[in-house]
Amino acid sequence: MWTVGALVLVLISSIPKCSTEEINYESLASSLIFSKQDDYTSLLRQVQNFTWNFDTSRKIYTRNYGDDTNPVSKLRNLTVTLCQELKSIPHENITQPRLRRQVKLLSDLQINGLEENDYHRAQDLLRGLANLVKTAKVCSYRNQTDCSLSYLPHINDCIIRTKTSSEMEYYWIEWRQAIKSRSRRFLEEYIELYRKAALLNGHITPSRTWYLYYEDDLLSELTEVMEELKPLYTEFHAYVRHHLRHEYGEEKISDDGPIPEHFIEQVLLHAWRQHSAIDTPYPEKHLPNVKESMNRLRYNIQKVILVAEDFYVSLGFEELSSTFWTEHMLKIPEDADDHDCKSKVYDLYPEVGLRYCTKIDFRKLMQMHGTMATVFYNLQKNSLPIGVDREAFPGFGNIIGEAVILSASTPRHLENVGLIENYSVDKELNLNRLFRLGTHTLLSIPMYFVNEKFWVDALDHRIRAEDYNCEYWKIKQEYAGVEPPEKRTEQTLDPGYRFYLGLDDARSSTIKLLSELMGYQIYKGLCLKTGQYIPGDPNYPLHNCDFYKERQAGDILKKIMSSGATKSWRELLEMATGETKLSAKPILEFYEPLYTWLKDFNANNDINVGWDITEKCEKDG
Repeated sequence: MWTVGALVLVLISSIPKCSTEEINYESLASSLIFSKQDDYTSLLRQVQNFTWNFDTSRKIYTRNYGDDTNPVSKLRNLTVTLCQELKSIPHENITQPRLRRQVKLLSDLQINGLEENDYHRAQDLLRGLANLVKTAKVCSYRNQTDCSLSYLPHINDCIIRTKTSSEMEYYWIEWRQAIKSRSRRFLEEYIELYRKAALLNGHITPSRTWYLYYEDDLLSELTEVMEELKPLYTEFHAYVRHHLRHEYGEEKISDDGPIPEHFIEQVLLHAWRQHSAIDTPYPEKHLPNVKESMNRLRYNIQKVILVAEDFYVSLGFEELSSTFWTEHMLKIPEDADDHDCKSKVYDLYPEVGLRYCTKIDFRKLMQMHGTMATVFYNLQKNSLPIGVDREAFPGFGNIIGEAVILSASTPRHLENVGLIENYSVDKELNLNRLFRLGTHTLLSIPMYFVNEKFWVDALDHRIRAEDYNCEYWKIKQEYAGVEPPEKRTEQTLDPGYRFYLGLDDARSSTIKLLSELMGYQIYKGLCLKTGQYIPGDPNYPLHNCDFYKERQAGDILKKIMSSGATKSWRELLEMATGETKLSAKPILEFYEPLYTWLKDFNANNDINVGWDITEKCEKDG
């Protein structure tokens, strides 16, 4: 399990290096790793069960990572020792590919490379930031005596329901006011600790440590992808701005400037909802109501999980074990402090555990299809040895899940499983569907990228600490065409709720951004290989490709999953797509009908495309 594998502390080895003639590095590395394998596996099981019991227990107790009797601490101490021993072995001198990967992955670390006190302080800061943004309270817009509103669920729900722009603006400002002093202080201290970890890893450029398990400096490649997406995004942005001006008033939003962020927040929250602030291209044409079909077919949570499992079984994966169904499935209690209600997978070697959300709707059905990718990924890679018994990089299972969701959400698939009936390929309905999907994808990708670029630029000293807020808005205006609702200063720090949670490696903006981009890449690759997408054939467009029951797709996914981290992510991407680089081309192909329609609509209605840069943040001094 990746997060456990990362719980390591390293000290730069003081062992003097010997020449390759004096030491057989291959034999030494193999011996060192083998000597720790049994203890590692045993402790890993304890840690995984400890985490499962902690998250699923109704008891209240403290998870003390610093306690040496804690299995997490024991595993950390073991991996520290192994890391120190492997640090002096040059992995480039090892000829066996798998062993070379093991040495490389086990001898380099991220924030966990800090010295003991610094490591625990960094963990405290992460937990402090997460707790701050989750528990910060503001007063109700409609009842100023009620000052108990937190971001989730209260503010989130208010933004979804309101039709008043001043209410959205109020919550945007007040929530940031509630966290401003501690969020900035915590973030600045965490960045300093991350830079210290990078130096211990031998990295002069701190982002090399952030991208350690991606094995590349991804930011330049991601920037190129954003340029690829720009023509489609600017047309979509113009359409959204046009409708928001109509909905909330032309005096609230200029016709050629960035969109105030509180409006974008609402549009994103409406992405999965029938009633939105933004009209679909043909609002008189209604998409099938899948939730009604789920109710008619008496879907319960067990059926949701079974239907998601069936997708993978149809590809050739084995059915989940009886032990999984009887012992390793637990529902998230209705009174749990989990307002997102997101299912979570636990790697209980050799089994897998699932803590699931009991909500029943189309969105949760699709999310379960994505969650099942991680379930099957863990089962496929669990037999691999220490160091490579993990995903190709953190969150690679999410990417496969995104590809499956794209397939499972197509009209072709939904009709195949009985959730829609007599669906005709209607051009106008198809545009409405692409618009709904695009609202999430096309608006989310720039937001994830902004968070990523701001974080990496801050790490690498390209942004001074005293300029963090204004530089954040500079990046957000440039890449997303979004501005704050009022003039801002360096007295606050304005990144949103999900930015702070994304500082955790397991929930990083890198994972979310790559999941969106590479999900479309793998989806297109599987669709081409199975013949379910035939470029130029209107009967087999990319946006209606369903690879359900296609064993060839399953063989590719099983090969990717069973590889664990024995191969680089670029090699795994090549298995599915024939390409090794990130690309926005699959997204452009998927949304090509929508792009064509948007260009015509915007041109015919004299809608400005693009945005002028505004000065909405004032630096100190």
